[in-house]
Amino acid sequence: MSYFPVFTDLNNKKIIICGGGTHALEKARKLLPFGAEITVISEKICDEINKIPKVKKLNRSFCEEDLSPRPTFVIAACDRAENERIAALCRKNNVPLNAVDMQDLCDFIFPCVISRGKLCIGISTGGASPAAAVAIKNSVSDSLPDRTEEILDWLAVKRQNVRDEIHDSKLRNKILRIMAEKSLALNRILTD
Repeated sequence: MSYFPVFTDLNNKKIIICGGGTHALEKARKLLPFGAEITVISEKICDEINKIPKVKKLNRSFCEEDLSPRPTFVIAACDRAENERIAALCRKNNVPLNAVDMQDLCDFIFPCVISRGKLCIGISTGGASPAAAVAIKNSVSDSLPDRTEEILDWLAVKRQNVRDEIHDSKLRNKILRIMAEKSLALNRILTD
C-alpha cells in the first residue's frame, strides 16, 4: 500500500513518544527541528533522551489520561504487547499512532526527511524497505544545489513581487517556473 504524503505544521504541537530507548531517541531527534513539544513517557529513559532539554520526560507507563489534552499524535516505541495496548487507547480516543517497526498498528508512517531551510522532502517506500528509502534520500540529497536554502528565500520574495506585478495567471506561473528552474540549475539567485 502507498501512503499519501502530508506536510503539517508541528510547531508547538503536543507529541507523545512512548518508550525511552534508541527508537524513541531517533523519533525525538527527527521531530525536534520542527518545533514539536515532545513528551517521552517510559519507565526507563536512556541517557541521550535525558540530556535533551527541550524534551519533557515522564518516568512511568503511558496511560489514557496522557491523551488529554489531545496530542497531535503518539509514537509507540515499546515491545509488541505494550504497543498494542497504546494503539488501542489511541484508537479509542481518535489519536493517530505510529508504532515503530509495527506497520500493522500504524495510522501513519515516518518518511526519510531531507530538510534545508524551507525545503522539506519526504521519502517513503510504504514500509517495504526503509533501507531503500535511506539510499534514495542520500541520492536526492546529493543532487540538490548547495545554495538551495538561499535560492528558496530569494524565490519567496520574488514570488510576491511577480504576483503583485503580473496579473495574467498563466504568464505569472510561467515566469515563476522559469525563475525556479534557472536559479536551481545555476545554483544561485538570478539577477534582476
